[in-house]
Amino acid sequence: MKILITGGHSGIGFDTAISLAKRGHFIYLTVHQKEQVKTVKEKLKNYNIENIEVMILDITKSVDRNKVKNLDIDCLFNNAATGVGGSLICLDIDKIRENFEVNFFATLELTKEVMLNWLSSNQKGTIVTMASLAGLIPVPFLGSYSSTKAALLTMMTALRRECLLLKVPIKIKLIEPGLYKTGFNDYMIDSGKNICKIKELENKYDSIIELEQSIIKLMECTYTDSIVKKIVKAIESKNNHFIYRTPLSQVLGTKLYMLLFK
Repeated sequence: MKILITGGHSGIGFDTAISLAKRGHFIYLTVHQKEQVKTVKEKLKNYNIENIEVMILDITKSVDRNKVKNLDIDCLFNNAATGVGGSLICLDIDKIRENFEVNFFATLELTKEVMLNWLSSNQKGTIVTMASLAGLIPVPFLGSYSSTKAALLTMMTALRRECLLLKVPIKIKLIEPGLYKTGFNDYMIDSGKNICKIKELENKYDSIIELEQSIIKLMECTYTDSIVKKIVKAIESKNNHFIYRTPLSQVLGTKLYMLLFK
């Protein structure tokens, strides 16, 4: 199988690429900055893997998305994402728009590009998209990121149902991970510090964010093995199962939260 992975510079995207390549798949591993290509290629030397091609793909740029037209792929794994932290009261609205532009709109545009290519050549395929448990239980001070992931859940649910009704031979699948120690959560929370300029809130603001950061660090899974397994299963599975969630403890906690605080 030939698989395109966005957001593959590090973390879950990179680890998934390694796992899939070891299983014999050919991987187009994409990063969004030129300097990251060299970094990723250097990291790959440690694995002695030849069936990974590293390329630049900034999903927010139409010129980059057009590159996909020339690729023969069987699966798109939408993993690229960004996050912005901070209270929705204090956040600059342009930061929230930018968050949606990457996580929602650009993801949809790339997905459409790939699907239209498949439809024009009567090809089957699989779209796997990285959402988050944060899309089910919005996290305070990560409201922008949580909202983008909730929007992705709704969009992909609608897209899947459209494919089923139209009998389109394309599988739509969603990954909803909990907290993993990849550095992404720290980056988001840190971006929300020291942005509150509202006098009535300023004294409480950063102390609450620091407490939240401590709680998240305690909950984070140290290794990505469990989520990588789920992604590989979603990509390789011939059935049309829709949502893949892990780790189990956080999934159960999410379900309990949703029951108690509907």
